[in-house]
Amino acid sequence: MIVEINESIDDYFDTTDAITSALREENSPILQTLHGFDGYFRKTLWRDAGGVGPMAMVLSMNAYMLFLAGVRVAMTGHVTACFPVLRTALESACYGYLIAKDPELSAVWTDRHKDVDSKKACRKAFGSAVNDVAKWVEREQPGGGQWLADAYDAAIDFGAHPNIKSVIGHVRILEDVPEDPYFRVNLAGLYGADHWETHRMLIGCLDFALAIAVVLTRALGNPDQEHQEQLQALSDEKNRVSQAFVSSRSEADDDAAQA
Repeated sequence: MIVEINESIDDYFDTTDAITSALREENSPILQTLHGFDGYFRKTLWRDAGGVGPMAMVLSMNAYMLFLAGVRVAMTGHVTACFPVLRTALESACYGYLIAKDPELSAVWTDRHKDVDSKKACRKAFGSAVNDVAKWVEREQPGGGQWLADAYDAAIDFGAHPNIKSVIGHVRILEDVPEDPYFRVNLAGLYGADHWETHRMLIGCLDFALAIAVVLTRALGNPDQEHQEQLQALSDEKNRVSQAFVSSRSEADDDAAQA
């Protein structure tokens, strides 16, 4: 087996910067909707978070920052690298939710590295945080909790763990070269600004934006009508641009089949 990597880390930087610049210049409806979620986090969600304790608030803000990092990676075209970050962002939001609902868990979280027993207690309290929060959400909004759990599982399948879907899905067998004794295989790392994989990943960021926003909104002691209205509007817009992407992808497949 021979491995050929002809581009350096500087080439990686240059390519990803160019992809980001092209996506920002395009400013697609997907990116505009991501800006909408960012505005919700920054301007609406925490304008009155007096009922959320300090550790829950820190974890909630950490979730937002990790969400930004996930979007940043998606904007480089390195699609599989997004899921580990988005998964952790959702976990941080769920940790914040659990502590907001049960402030005694704050000490369990902060004491994690105190000793062996404390580490075990923290793992027990937060080891199934996403599924625990999904059950809370499901009781309040039937279907919403299952969607939350499904999004988390999808993140694991498509990149948060090195599963077959997250690796083999980006492998391409190249055409045989005459008199070449090797099978030639390409593992795609980056996709261009106009590639459907890049846009699909940005749609994935929208899904996680909604999941994180729902969890953090429900962690508040007093979400009001403005929270609900803005979140519903963003959910509707996410669904609209997602459906538009799916439709355009289907039309492209039909055109390719007819060609």
